[in-house]
Amino acid sequence: MRELILGALQDVGGRDYLAARAIDTPASFMTLIGKVLPTQVTGENGAPIAVDFRWADATPPVIEVTAAEEDVVVTFATNPPLIGEC
Repeated sequence: MRELILGALQDVGGRDYLAARAIDTPASFMTLIGKVLPTQVTGENGAPIAVDFRWADATPPVIEVTAAEEDVVVTFATNPPLIGEC
């Protein structure tokens, strides 16, 4: 059945056909999207998704931008003061 549906889609224009339906019948197109996209995203072997932030600096830099006429100066502070130390 899947092959028949995909074949019929190709016969009527494939991607171009779907793009036209997204414009002239957006509600139906969004229903189709809801049926083919996964409703839940999981990590490897069904585990929860893990986000690794080890690359992130524990104290992100402070970025100060000042503009004087056409000149723009950007300053990066590598060790910003902690809250309350300003």
